[in-house]
Amino acid sequence: MAAPRTYLYDFTSTAEGWSADFADYSPGSNDMQLQARIAPLPPGTANGNAYFMQGMNRSDDLYMFLKRRLGPADGITAGQRYSVQTSVTFWTNSSAECFGVGGSPGGSVYLKAGASTVEPRVYLDTADNHFRVTLDKGNQSGGGTEATVLGNIDNGLPCDSGNWVKVTRSSSTTLTVQADANGYLWLNTGTDSGYEGLTQLYYSSISATLTAR
Repeated sequence: MAAPRTYLYDFTSTAEGWSADFADYSPGSNDMQLQARIAPLPPGTANGNAYFMQGMNRSDDLYMFLKRRLGPADGITAGQRYSVQTSVTFWTNSSAECFGVGGSPGGSVYLKAGASTVEPRVYLDTADNHFRVTLDKGNQSGGGTEATVLGNIDNGLPCDSGNWVKVTRSSSTTLTVQADANGYLWLNTGTDSGYEGLTQLYYSSISATLTAR
């Protein structure tokens, strides 16, 4: 059996093949302030860039995520099953000690990561007029078969300090994914928010370790 292989992505200069999207909100929502781009880290933190994501949760359930395809060129074998463990490093100014509608900005926004055979795509669910994603990520503090909960985005500081803190969250459980018939699969990382307010994150790096089963 092949040894585990770790894929490390550092957003200091480029998106490293990752792309961003948003789900779990209504197209009629106003002032969502959705942003996703490679941007300089905030003043007072560190030099360099990160993958910045921002969104105003107007629906009590905003999901902001990144995705990236792996394939044969990355050493993925067609039809192979892999166990996946993920580690994510990011900068956050959200504290679990604050209070807000739906919960706290640090404690009620959950970081998730995993992998899927099929590309996660956002679509409009006409039954409830909300954008949803084709990814079994669970809901808020609960994980799914394609994304597990790594923790929340608490910076560990008192409420309203306004300071950015660099945090690393890692998988505590192992997820399993199967590559498709052409040797492709998709990695994902994102936040599932129960806090009805503005969330901002700077993703510094994402590391995914795949082990053939």
